[in-house]
Amino acid sequence: MQRQHAPYRADVVGSFLRPDAIKQARVQFAG
Repeated sequence: MQRQHAPYRADVVGSFLRPDAIKQARVQFAG
């Protein structure tokens, strides 16, 4: 469960820096 928390936090922080990049990264990660 902790492993899922790590990437999730990075996703939130990254969204502030590059929301577009995060959106694409989430799609690739989910795919």
